[in-house]
Amino acid sequence: MRRSGRRAVAALAVAAMALGALAACGDDDGDEDAGATTTSAAGETTEAAEEGVSEEVCTAYGDVSAAFNGEPDPEQVAADLDVLEAEPPEEVAESLTVMTDAARAVLESGGEDFSSFEAPEFGEAQGEVDPYFFASCDYGTEAEVTTVDYGFEGLPSEVEAGRLAVLLTNEGSEPHEMVVVRKADGATESFDELLALPEEEAMAKVEEVGGGFVPAEGAQSLALLDTTPGEYAAICFIPVGTTGPDAPGEGPPHFTEGMKTEFTVTE
Repeated sequence: MRRSGRRAVAALAVAAMALGALAACGDDDGDEDAGATTTSAAGETTEAAEEGVSEEVCTAYGDVSAAFNGEPDPEQVAADLDVLEAEPPEEVAESLTVMTDAARAVLESGGEDFSSFEAPEFGEAQGEVDPYFFASCDYGTEAEVTTVDYGFEGLPSEVEAGRLAVLLTNEGSEPHEMVVVRKADGATESFDELLALPEEEAMAKVEEVGGGFVPAEGAQSLALLDTTPGEYAAICFIPVGTTGPDAPGEGPPHFTEGMKTEFTVTE
C-alpha cells in the first residue's frame, strides 16, 4: 500500500469534521475509556449550545467535512456553508470565513482545484477553528492524539462504533498525517502485510475512513470519523525528511519508522 505524503483529505479539513452521516450534537455525560470520552446524542440542552455554538452550526461544520471526504453534493455543501456563514461563532468568525471561502472555491472549480486548502492562511485558520469546535461541540467519542517523530500517542486501542472525534496535535519536527483505514470484510492479511502490497491490491482490501494533517510542530487538526465494527489502523505515509508540501523528503514513509497504530471498533 503506497500513498502520496500530501493527501487531499488531510489538507481539506475544511471544517475537518466528519465522514458519513452526521450525528447530532448531544449532552456530554462521557465516561473515560482508554483515553477517549463517550458522549450521548440524546437531546435537551447541548454543551455546544451552552458555550454559544448552536447545534445547527455544529452539524453544518461536520457535514461539510463529511461531504469533502467522500463524493460531495454541491447543493448540500452550499447549504451547510450558508449556515456557517450566517451564524459564525464570534470567537472564530474571521478564521471560519477563511475556511468557508476556501470550500466555496473548491465547489466553484467543480472539485478539481483544492489549492485553496493548501494555502498557508487556510492552515492557520484551521489551527484555530478545529480546536474550538472540538471543545464546543459534542461529536460522540473523543480522543486527543499527539503525533511525534514517529508515532501516534493517545489513540485508544478500542472504541465503540459510531462517531470518533480526534483532535490531532503535532509535537514532531516533521509534518504528519493520520490516514485511518478499516480492514475490509473478508480480508485476512495483517496491516503489515497489506502495507507491503502494491497500492491497487491493498486498497481493494481496506476502506478509507478519513484522517487529518498537521503540517508543522504545534499545528492541530480535527478528524471526525464514522466507524463500524472492525479492525482499523492509523497510518502516516509522509516520507521521512519532509519539511513542507513543496519539500518532500527522500526517506521511506513514516509508517516504516513505526508511525502506525492499530485499534478495534466494537459494537
